Amino acid sequence: MIKVIASDIDGTLLNREHRLSLENKKAIMRARESGIMFLISTGRKYKDAITVLESENLADGYITLSGAQTISSQGELLSSIPLTRDNIFKVMKCASSYPVSVILNTIEQDYMIGNQLEMEESLRLREMALHEEKRAERETGHRDGRSLIQMLKKRTVAVSTLDTLFLKGAPVYKLFIIGSNQQILNQLDCEIRQIPDIASASSYITNLEITHAKAQKGLVLRDFIEQRGYKMKEVMTIGDSMNDYSMISMDYGVTVAMENAMEQLKKAAKYVTTDCDQHGVAYAINCLLDGNIGDIRKK
Repeated sequence: MIKVIASDIDGTLLNREHRLSLENKKAIMRARESGIMFLISTGRKYKDAITVLESENLADGYITLSGAQTISSQGELLSSIPLTRDNIFKVMKCASSYPVSVILNTIEQDYMIGNQLEMEESLRLREMALHEEKRAERETGHRDGRSLIQMLKKRTVAVSTLDTLFLKGAPVYKLFIIGSNQQILNQLDCEIRQIPDIASASSYITNLEITHAKAQKGLVLRDFIEQRGYKMKEVMTIGDSMNDYSMISMDYGVTVAMENAMEQLKKAAKYVTTDCDQHGVAYAINCLLDGNIGDIRKK
């Protein structure tokens, strides 16, 4: 029996217009009224996640920054797993050999290393990545990251060096790497994965998300539910991108990929629901509650 549902936000709970449909909202409310805990599991920061759901009051908890933090429904910090300074230096060194932009995520602010001109050049690269994602959206049906990139551009500031950033005392939870060439990102990804205690995933075809190895959605979700007396077989997970891979590939009771998900994620999931523009979360939840889980297409 499923007692917990954990869902990604972008490309999963939200449609391509980044809106929560009435169908998805009703299905979540129905699940919670049935006694099922509903969790958000996202690469977003908490304050960005609640902009979607705050007025809806739909979530019983949040796994944010791809697993680097867990937050209660009241906004209380429950756990925190920042990157080590040593690993930040190592990732930045790897990235310096490639034409990519690296954004360092703290809770209150996003940073880029360099002066104003270097930052402007990085913004130009990010625009190239935006256009590449839009092309991919047309060709594959996968979501593009325009709104996310625009949001990051508004709040990213330049700092001269990593040491200057560390003097501010704010932990870095995630490195967000953006490039305009998928092959280059794949090469960089292979290098980064050689660094101990690092996890690398992606939410779009033109980015990498670097966190501590323990800060992965699936691992953090397991800790969260077990601390509350639930078992993995009692959990349904829903996602669409490779930063959802850990919670889709782990042996949770019901694992569901969106129809618009990356192919590797679909292969890892036990079921595939409808597209995010067709209320795929609602379809999966309603099938579960109606006792017709088999109606969700098997991979």
